[in-house]
Amino acid sequence: MKSPKKFNKIFLAILAVSIIMLFIGMASENIPLLGFALLIAFGSFIFRAITFRCPYCGYYLGRRSGTYCPRCKKDIE
Repeated sequence: MKSPKKFNKIFLAILAVSIIMLFIGMASENIPLLGFALLIAFGSFIFRAITFRCPYCGYYLGRRSGTYCPRCKKDIE
């Protein structure tokens, strides 16, 4: 079963890497690196929108990090 909390940790790791790349790109004034970092950040939000769903009913959990799905009320681990 797919765990939304596991996918959320992956999302946060990808976002952290892109933020670090943004700071490095700004400090070195490297425009291609800035563009690539923004692309990765945008991709991480798309990844979260696709994967952060209830494993039972598929409902998008949004910014919720609770222990149950608001739609089907099942435990999401």
